[in-house]
Amino acid sequence: MMNRVFIYVTLGQLCGLLSLAGCSTDTNKENQKLSGQVAAISECGGFETSESLVDKGDEGSFDNYCDAERLRWLYNADTQTLSLLNARVILNCCGEHNIEIAQNDDGSYLVTETDAPVRFDDGSTSRCGCMCVFDFELNVVGIPDEEISITLQRDVEEADAVQNVWQGTIDLTAALSSEATGSVVVSTESAEPWCQEK
Repeated sequence: MMNRVFIYVTLGQLCGLLSLAGCSTDTNKENQKLSGQVAAISECGGFETSESLVDKGDEGSFDNYCDAERLRWLYNADTQTLSLLNARVILNCCGEHNIEIAQNDDGSYLVTETDAPVRFDDGSTSRCGCMCVFDFELNVVGIPDEEISITLQRDVEEADAVQNVWQGTIDLTAALSSEATGSVVVSTESAEPWCQEK
């Protein structure tokens, strides 16, 4: 009994010494996933305009929907809530999707969209023989009202590497009232014949 207690204390002290020395047993990546985020992914064809929080703050944001993939944003300074909508993303019709945001050590933000094949109970996977357009929306609380740097990346499971699809800054201080909104073109790759105007 005494031996077990002694070993437990010794391991605890060792971990404490490693922490003081700058070492860590934590295997976190260089970015930290932010808490307080809620994701929504559309069905094939994208959100209806009334379904998207971002569209409510960006009048006409779905005009010419099929022309380009756009990253739209809405920021509420009162609640420090940033809403991002990446609209008209071209992916295989059959997939499991997610979006999340993390903060890098340098204070910039990394938004990652994932696309994996549909998985069945027996472990097999499947894709379809067609493409669709999807909308990825993310709402996150606790973003300060400042100019922020964002990298948008897409992780398609079968691809050789994660693809950076857009990188830039958005100015959250540009609000004339308590809200700011805007959009950037991510890609003008043709979505024909997979996209229909809203």
